[in-house]
Amino acid sequence: MPNEPTLKKHTKKVFKETVDIYRKDLIALLNNPLPIAIAVAAIVLFLLAIGS
Repeated sequence: MPNEPTLKKHTKKVFKETVDIYRKDLIALLNNPLPIAIAVAAIVLFLLAIGS
């Protein structure tokens, strides 16, 4: 079991790397609105299907 400061530093590092990865994906998505539109349409249709 690692001591507390090391664990905290490791968690912070992993979190930062994850944010960096997702930031690139997010920017790519924002530059290409079609996947977002498809996803939103799919969610809306799914919710309508549940609601009816």
